[in-house]
Amino acid sequence: MKAKARLIMMGLIACGAPAIVSAQKPSAQTPPTENKEFEDIELRSLDLESEIGTVKGYKLRMRRLILRPGGVIGLHNHKGRPTVSYLIKGTLTSRSPGKPDLVITPGGGHTVGMADNHWVENLGTETAEWIVVEVAK
Repeated sequence: MKAKARLIMMGLIACGAPAIVSAQKPSAQTPPTENKEFEDIELRSLDLESEIGTVKGYKLRMRRLILRPGGVIGLHNHKGRPTVSYLIKGTLTSRSPGKPDLVITPGGGHTVGMADNHWVENLGTETAEWIVVEVAK
């Protein structure tokens, strides 16, 4: 359980969770007890227990990736580096040997685990930008 809590904390730090501290008076407002006008939508998830035996030596990281029209990310795998992604703009085609192509459009994404070998291409006319969250050494 400690490892899971540590992994969550690393994710919060990677996402910019630390607050900027400024000299202000404590709030006199009563803290709210319920959420209002709030949505929490899980976009992708991947069971880490089936991917990694231990999280020792690993970090959770978030990256913004950019692939220009005609660009390619060559054949690679995610062994020891499970990944979830979310496409912000553009269109990507993820290709795996012997499997149908996966065309990803804005608002979509995919989950990639250790059993996946794939490459990614931008066959469109717009630069593709996406957020990748992964566990990596």
